[in-house]
Amino acid sequence: MNPAWRLCSAALFLLSACRSPDPSPGRPAPRGAPLAEVNGEAIDLNAFQGRFQRSWTLADSGEEPPLEVKQYYLRGQIEECLVLQEAQRLGLEVTPAELEREIQSIKQDYSEPAFAQLLIDEYIDWDEWKESLRRQMLIRKAMDLALNDRVEVSDKAVAAFYQKHAEELAQPAQVHARQAVVGSQEAADQFRTRVLLGEDFGKLAKTMSQGPEADQGGDLGWLSPGQILRPLDRVLFTLPAGKIADPVKTDYGWHVLLVVERREARVPSLLEMKPAIEKKLRAGWRERLYKMWVAEIWLRSRIKINYQLL
Repeated sequence: MNPAWRLCSAALFLLSACRSPDPSPGRPAPRGAPLAEVNGEAIDLNAFQGRFQRSWTLADSGEEPPLEVKQYYLRGQIEECLVLQEAQRLGLEVTPAELEREIQSIKQDYSEPAFAQLLIDEYIDWDEWKESLRRQMLIRKAMDLALNDRVEVSDKAVAAFYQKHAEELAQPAQVHARQAVVGSQEAADQFRTRVLLGEDFGKLAKTMSQGPEADQGGDLGWLSPGQILRPLDRVLFTLPAGKIADPVKTDYGWHVLLVVERREARVPSLLEMKPAIEKKLRAGWRERLYKMWVAEIWLRSRIKINYQLL
């Protein structure tokens, strides 16, 4: 998952405005009445509008949001209140250690200054973001507990998916290659000759190559057609495994290429694809079951919405 998305998504689903309302049964709604009440907890109108405006701004829309969008967003807020209440009913919690691990997982893709600047750019208060992240983790725990045992993916379903999508699962031809990039044809010819005489390509690349992968012995990993410069692409996909090509010139210098292994284009077997297909089908089932689960909670809850305040 993209780390910036994880950061922003936690901020956009803040539920701190969901609070117990002042008890005043039988009286007209006072000024500043809540936008909604969910089993006795309130969603504050001003807080909702602030969160909604933030999300609408981050969506990079300059238009005035239609009423339907606000209603949809409010429904999402109510659903999250319901799931958090369900988590509380189930006795679930997020420990400080779990929260800290999640924070470090998100922050690992940033330097400290970059992470702090991102919070500033998105108008997110650190304590607010941290609390929203804890609540999102609690929601995931409740979902896991409620849904995981209900998600079943049969071998028959996996086989049916495989048959229907076999063409989409096809893998193109690939080559595992190494390269050395040097500054002249003379240096390239010298490099190639030394490899042909028995020296190790990887060791030579570490000392002679100017390419970004030099520290890895020139290892380019597995490549599919179109992933590398066209002149190099043409050479790699015509070169047999274990062979070293004549030097190729590009704007970056002179390239010496070695094909380590080849994989021909093929359709992976059902056995190979089974884990990935199961994961995809399980995610689809989980999404459908989540909607049903939330609908069940909604039906047994007391929800009051002041639509006129939108």
